[in-house]
Amino acid sequence: MSSPLPRLSDLGFEEIPDDYYEDQMLSVYFPLFRLPDIVIGEILKNWSHKEILFVVQTSLRARRLISKHKIRTKLSVVDAEYDFYFQISYDHKEPFKIDIVTRGDNFDSFWLFQYFIPVRYQGNMLVSRWKEAIHAFQQILEFLDDVFRIKEISFEIKPYLSGRAVPIVEYVASRNIKFGSVHWSKFCGSDEMAGRFLMASKTASDLNFKGLYSNTFRFDHFHLFRMDNLIISNASWMTLKNILALRNCKQVYLGEAHMNTADINKILREIIENSGKLQELRMHSSYVVNMEEAIKDLEISRIENANIMREKKYWLTGNNGKQISATKLLIDVVEITIRT
Repeated sequence: MSSPLPRLSDLGFEEIPDDYYEDQMLSVYFPLFRLPDIVIGEILKNWSHKEILFVVQTSLRARRLISKHKIRTKLSVVDAEYDFYFQISYDHKEPFKIDIVTRGDNFDSFWLFQYFIPVRYQGNMLVSRWKEAIHAFQQILEFLDDVFRIKEISFEIKPYLSGRAVPIVEYVASRNIKFGSVHWSKFCGSDEMAGRFLMASKTASDLNFKGLYSNTFRFDHFHLFRMDNLIISNASWMTLKNILALRNCKQVYLGEAHMNTADINKILREIIENSGKLQELRMHSSYVVNMEEAIKDLEISRIENANIMREKKYWLTGNNGKQISATKLLIDVVEITIRT
């Protein structure tokens, strides 16, 4: 029976052992740590993420010194059918990937996360071998969060069904790391999974979610959303109250929305009263919407003629002076825009 991998707390030494990373302990880096902190910080800004991470792995002292400077970075996580990896990037720097695998061999070195993990190098990517993917994600994120100042983290979830997607998004939310974009455009899961995913993603700046066909799904926390862009491709389960709660998102597209003419009238009345931060709301309606009826009893300031792309466009004025337009595109999409 093999002995367990040593944990960081079990190590009785500060430097990595002589037989660990022997070929990568580049002596050229060590004079760096005799320089003043302010000089080290300026030098690190010009290093690639790969260089920083390699030096961090040379010793615990190097890790502590570099971690003090918290070089800014952005992370993106790709969860695909056969791939699961972090991509580290920022500004002009070349991206560096850390791939997570749970099978295979031919690993010829080790990296220290919470404990030693077998790795191999493939160009500008580190392939790391773990027992379990979700645990791997947590440990790598903690490591990167210790070394860098993570400006934001984005997700691209590609499978229809992913058992790890919701736990990893929830984990990031629990650490209060800023979300960038979160895309799961092929979702096929349960009501519970959809609810947990939406709740965990509520602070994303850009959310693209397929949604789901469900007569039982309910989500009543859209008032927490503050997104620049929100796409829900299948919004058949959304209520009028849900849609009105999205007024603090800027650009919203809802597909398969079950909104009729009377609902559009109510939405317009609410937007006139309080448009929040909303700039554009597009809804592909499953019902036939009559825009002339939808604007009935509303005070119209002007009307633009129809064209080959849309029906007549109606202009209204909100209580805060904002200009509101309402029309229906020829693809059965109701479009409402708000201008300051």
